[in-house]
Amino acid sequence: MATMTQNGISFYNVKTAGVRTDTWPIYLGGNQQGPDEDGGVINAVDIDWNGAVVGDGQTINSTGELLSWISSKGEQGP
Repeated sequence: MATMTQNGISFYNVKTAGVRTDTWPIYLGGNQQGPDEDGGVINAVDIDWNGAVVGDGQTINSTGELLSWISSKGEQGP
């Protein structure tokens, strides 16, 4: 696994093998459900945040952890 920094966020568990990402949009086969007839888009719950370490040292691996961390910061939606 590799390490990289993006927009000031460090990712410590970046996978270096798997789906090619040099084309856009990224479509995956299988059981992915899309918002329209194209299907195959990546669901937010399927994102691996690769051990990103955010401002207060919190490590984020899943979308649930990310949203929980944001919520703990008192961020309010509309």
